[in-house]
Amino acid sequence: MKPTLNFGNVKAIRVQDIMVKEIVESNIWERPIYFAVTCSEDSKIGLDEYLMMEGMSYRIVPEKRKTGVEFINEDVMKKQLFSGFTKFQ
Repeated sequence: MKPTLNFGNVKAIRVQDIMVKEIVESNIWERPIYFAVTCSEDSKIGLDEYLMMEGMSYRIVPEKRKTGVEFINEDVMKKQLFSGFTKFQ
């Protein structure tokens, strides 16, 4: 994990980034971990290549995204976007 704070020559990691790292490491794939699409890029602690979009959230997956390929679970995305949609008459 790269430093997330830089003050001149001093480099550090934010407390919230350490917490995310601890949650991911202690989970051991027992439960899914999600980030909201509204989370800032710096809150994802370098996990971008392991985040699959599912609806309006990103789920951490144990496989690395291939370069140039979108990492989207289309079935979940369609269900989230179109469930409850009714046609106006």
